[in-house]
Amino acid sequence: KAAADKAAAEKKGAEEKAAASSKAAADKAAADKKVAADKAVTDKAVADKKAAADKAVADKAVADKKAAGDKAAAEQKAAADKAASDKKVADEKAASEKKAADKAAADKKGADDKAAADKKAAADKAVADKAVADK
Repeated sequence: KAAADKAAAEKKGAEEKAAASSKAAADKAAADKKVAADKAVTDKAVADKKAAADKAVADKAVADKKAAGDKAAAEQKAAADKAASDKKVADEKAASEKKAADKAAADKKGADDKAAADKKAAADKAVADKAVADK
């Protein structure tokens, strides 16, 4: 009987040891699985954060490029507008100066014509006066 009891006790001990070993293996597997899941979550958060940062940098570069393009276009338009405005002012000044010069020329011609007419009238009168005096 003692031998049977010893065999039964050894069998029970072996079964308990196997069960404990199996539980330890299952616990380790569960712990490893949890560590892996936690790492995956952390890695994804890190990757998402990096992707968001990269996108922000790219978006800013695009926005900066657009802003620079818009600024250059606005400056170009302002310069073109100023050139057009300056040309209009210069054209108006030239037209005004030409008009003044034309008026001065017309005034001079008028004065010259009058002087010639006056001179001719005076000469005609002198001739007439002389004819009267001679008569």
